[in-house]
Amino acid sequence: YGDHRDLHLSLRRQRQMCIRDSVQTLDLIEAVGDAPAFCRSNAIKYLSRYDKKGFPSRDILKAIHYCVLLYHFTEKSRDSISEPYETF
Repeated sequence: YGDHRDLHLSLRRQRQMCIRDSVQTLDLIEAVGDAPAFCRSNAIKYLSRYDKKGFPSRDILKAIHYCVLLYHFTEKSRDSISEPYETF
C-alpha cells in the first residue's frame, strides 16, 4: 500500500481471489454476524500501529480499507432493518 493506486490494486486482487476461490473469509464472518466488529477491530489495529512498524502509509491505507468495509456493512445492516409501523 504505497498510495491510493496500491489500495485499488489490492481491492481488485481481493475481488479476483474471491471469484477464483468462491468464498472469502469476510463472507463467512459476515454470515455469523461479526463483519462490523471484525472491520472495526482491524481498522483500530492498523491505526494503533501505523507509526510503529516501518510502513505508516501502508497501515493507514489498510485502516481506510477496513473503515470503508465497516461503512458498507453498517449501511447494509441499516438497509435490511425495516422501520416499525403502527397497526390499528
